[in-house]
Amino acid sequence: MKFFSLLLKKENLLSYLTLLLSFLNVVFFHNKKIHLLYQIIICIGYFSLTTRKDRLIILLTFAHFSIMYLLTESLIMKLTNRKTLIYNSPYKFYNVPYWLISAYLCMVISVVTIYDFYENVL
Repeated sequence: MKFFSLLLKKENLLSYLTLLLSFLNVVFFHNKKIHLLYQIIICIGYFSLTTRKDRLIILLTFAHFSIMYLLTESLIMKLTNRKTLIYNSPYKFYNVPYWLISAYLCMVISVVTIYDFYENVL
């Protein structure tokens, strides 16, 4: 019973909704300029509605994670002459498509949600 009550906590439902909206944003708008604006709106919505006390830490983690992985992927592409990693998106930042920012947000929120879940279960 504790398992299901944890899954259905308001904060977890907000995380699931954010993940779903980010996923749909990538699926439907990954090759459109509007994608970045929608992702900013999704981020603002999440950080406005969350009741977490560590939201600033999550925001900084997301920003740090995004910057580091954008630069890392861009560097990999540059050093390998795009032989190991190629994105076919017209809207890019240093050879990396904007839609990856959605993926990075999903990764950070997923890790935080999973961490909270196991912290309460174990």
